[in-house]
Amino acid sequence: MKHKIFILFLLIYFFPSCVSPETKPIPKPKSYYRIDYPDKNYIPLLKNENNSPYLFERPSYSQVAKIPGSPDEDMVLVFPELKADLIIKYIKIDTSFNSLTEKVKSDAYYHSFKANAIDEKVFSNPNSNIYGITYEITGNSACNYLFYLSDSINHMITGELLIQSKPNYDSLKPTIDFIKSDIVHLIETFEWNK
Repeated sequence: MKHKIFILFLLIYFFPSCVSPETKPIPKPKSYYRIDYPDKNYIPLLKNENNSPYLFERPSYSQVAKIPGSPDEDMVLVFPELKADLIIKYIKIDTSFNSLTEKVKSDAYYHSFKANAIDEKVFSNPNSNIYGITYEITGNSACNYLFYLSDSINHMITGELLIQSKPNYDSLKPTIDFIKSDIVHLIETFEWNK
């Protein structure tokens, strides 16, 4: 009898899977938070939100904030639900226009060490005297979208999209694409305030 108990003890100790129906644990794949995106709806930038020589339509789910210590013409479109900011800065052209556009390009290509690609697109609306370039940066960079718009003579604005989380392009891509369509709408409705 002692012999049978000893064999049973060895089986339980060295082969617990023979006795227990439990299976070995399998690691679960990494998951991300689900984001419920708001419905697309746009409203005009109001005069009390903007003392600048420009107007555009902004998403209704964004908020306008001032940049502390910056001129009144500068602003931030805050997307609180998406934890993102679109920083918009106004520049009165009083130096070389080419040096200003090269500065924006330099700012975009500053992220190239983390970027997989940088896609440039030219925007032109001669009827409204608006010209510009957008820079879409794919990869784990701190900034994923930059642009500038100008009349090439007097006025220029720059925009920079920042997501308030650790750069992880795969998980942030849906949010970036969602806000990118808002930026495209901003550019298409942009006009100089006369």
